[in-house]
Amino acid sequence: MEGLNITVNDHMRLFPTISKATAYREWNRMLDDLNLKNRKKVTPAEYCEYWQIDISQISHLSQFSQ
Repeated sequence: MEGLNITVNDHMRLFPTISKATAYREWNRMLDDLNLKNRKKVTPAEYCEYWQIDISQISHLSQFSQ
């Protein structure tokens, strides 16, 4: 997964039951909490650490946004 990034679109694919508005609110809150306000992408490690999930839970995404 090295060199790959996760975007808000990937976040919506991981949590398909949430609305687009909720996904964007969560995504922006995460960027604020991580002091990454000017970024549109995060690494899988940053994403997993913030959401407290194991990287294996997101490995089913065949291709993250690059």
